[in-house]
Amino acid sequence: MITIYLYKLLLIVLAIDIVLVAVYVVFLVNARINLKRQYLIQQFSLVAIKTAQKSDTSENAAEELNMTIEEFKEFCRINRIETPEVRKERVDAAEKRKKDEMRKILEEEAAWRAEQERITEERRREHEEDSRKRKQRLKKFGIS
Repeated sequence: MITIYLYKLLLIVLAIDIVLVAVYVVFLVNARINLKRQYLIQQFSLVAIKTAQKSDTSENAAEELNMTIEEFKEFCRINRIETPEVRKERVDAAEKRKKDEMRKILEEEAAWRAEQERITEERRREHEEDSRKRKQRLKKFGIS
């Protein structure tokens, strides 16, 4: 009687183990499928990034990726990838900002040099004025 009860208990435990192994296998297969899908998405994203970086326009990039222009722009927006147009605008803005900074620096340098020349000229005039006054004083006292 106890042996029959123990056999039934063993069969129940064995059935539970088989069900748990089946669930575990299903989770493993699902994880593998998800990882493979994520890998393919990441791989495509890298290709899209490289294509967007080397292409001149979104049309060319979309054509290389066999997508429509709208799909490419939407994909770039979702994945936060710079489209070629945005990249060009960013580069142009950076160049313009750099040129403006160089122009400001050159203007400030020119203003500084002009100020230095003015100060030097003023000192020279003061020195000449002092020299002239000394000569006049020396003449006044008869020393020349």
